[in-house]
Amino acid sequence: MLQLSDVSEVPMKISNFLQRFFPAPKPVERRESERSALSLPIQILAQEEAWEATMVEMSDKGARIHLREELEPGQSLRIQFRPGEIRLAAHCRWARRAGRGWLAGLQFDS
Repeated sequence: MLQLSDVSEVPMKISNFLQRFFPAPKPVERRESERSALSLPIQILAQEEAWEATMVEMSDKGARIHLREELEPGQSLRIQFRPGEIRLAAHCRWARRAGRGWLAGLQFDS
């Protein structure tokens, strides 16, 4: 006979059974290109403003940066690697708070 104290154990046993025979699917990797971790000082140029930032990850399609200012998703900008030198056009895909600053995902414009 099933007792009330046994009821709480039933869902756990079913859960273990399901996990054993039907493991959770592995997350799908959405990235199309390999990323490299780095710590590269850059400048972000947006309209009439320039902000210091650090590029922390880069691929052939985009980059992840850390900066003090908030970027807006969809915002167009330029990444400058050295004053007066290489500039890449990009736009912000996402931004989220990270400690005292912000992390932002940038997609390079083609």
